[in-house]
Amino acid sequence: MSESEHSQAVSYAVFFCTLVVVLLTLTPIIFPALFSSFFGMFTENLNPFELGYQSSFFIVSNIVIFGFGIAYYKKKIPSSMHDVVEKIRTFEISKRVAMISLAVILVVYIGLSAPELSLDESKQWSDYDAVLIPALEIWPFGES
Repeated sequence: MSESEHSQAVSYAVFFCTLVVVLLTLTPIIFPALFSSFFGMFTENLNPFELGYQSSFFIVSNIVIFGFGIAYYKKKIPSSMHDVVEKIRTFEISKRVAMISLAVILVVYIGLSAPELSLDESKQWSDYDAVLIPALEIWPFGES
């Protein structure tokens, strides 16, 4: 097997594994009760194929995005919009600007999230002592 055939096989393997994970992740958006009806504790009153409240938005937005992509690929969109898409596709920033942007985003996120580490959750949640502490004592061994 040549190097290009091996690279193509790896690309296909990664693509199909990623596709499976994405489909498993997005399935609850369209059918929220599907997983619960098969793997949950209370399955008798669930309609597994009942559409969720986000399903219509998700389906319509995907149809619009894929329709735009197909129209762009077949060159059926106006030239002004085609030029805008080309500018977006060919836009590149330098590695230095990307690293500085990443550092700024991380510093801001860490700075805003650090105070959460000092929270005393036993005072934040009223059932911490009554429910969580006893549950943590029996949890690892499966005792009830």
